[in-house]
Amino acid sequence: MPIDRELVSTFLADVERNLLPSMCAGSAKLHGCQKLVDSFRRQCEAWRREDVDHIRDITSFVNEMVFAKLILDDSEVSEAYYESELDGTDKTIDFLVALVGSEAHIYCDLKTIQPTINDDWEKYEKFKSESRLTPGTELTMDKDLLGGEIAHEFFSARQKFLDYTLELETKIRALPKQNQNYFRLVFCGDGIQWRRDHLEDFADFYFSGQHRSDDPLGLMQSYYMTKKGIKFDRSIHGFCYFERKIRRLQPSSFRCDVRGPALP
Repeated sequence: MPIDRELVSTFLADVERNLLPSMCAGSAKLHGCQKLVDSFRRQCEAWRREDVDHIRDITSFVNEMVFAKLILDDSEVSEAYYESELDGTDKTIDFLVALVGSEAHIYCDLKTIQPTINDDWEKYEKFKSESRLTPGTELTMDKDLLGGEIAHEFFSARQKFLDYTLELETKIRALPKQNQNYFRLVFCGDGIQWRRDHLEDFADFYFSGQHRSDDPLGLMQSYYMTKKGIKFDRSIHGFCYFERKIRRLQPSSFRCDVRGPALP
């Protein structure tokens, strides 16, 4: 479906008018604030020139700016850095946060997961026929009701959880060990393509080393990681859920360190 360019233009004007001034008002507290603004505006220009036919990068930068506003509004934060370089590496972290009256530092990587439209019906059927879905769970799709597209969103989001987790662990592995460093991975979405309970399933899998009995994709992920020889360092301290509707400038939900509900 073509993107309504007029709606996008209206949204971008809203960002310029209402989000950027309130975020930039705290620029003394957020080092690198202008870098974030400039990156956003470059993406907007690429969209206006029609160099790109999607708004995924714009969406990601808006999420970063909304998250930056959350940091600036937090009275417990003394200062923060955007795209801070990590000591001893050639890598950066999206946000480095220092707390008032504390030597602790919180490192946050922010990742927006927005699967493209694709049909994974054959993959869904294959996983079912090979008994890769967790027994006793239900992941029922109807091919005639966008079942293949919905399956793709589920599978893609779970794969991105894994990919970005391994990416952050690689960064952490390269850093000098310090007891007062905390690492969080913030996953952003619109609450439609994937939901908080999907991340809760992954978080429980990450910290416990075992998939939940009610996690439909848990068995599939265990199989995949074993086949690929992938193991977690478990050096990440928490996964956060950030939900923002596509045309809103505030998060509709933000939860730190999500975990799944206790099982009976």
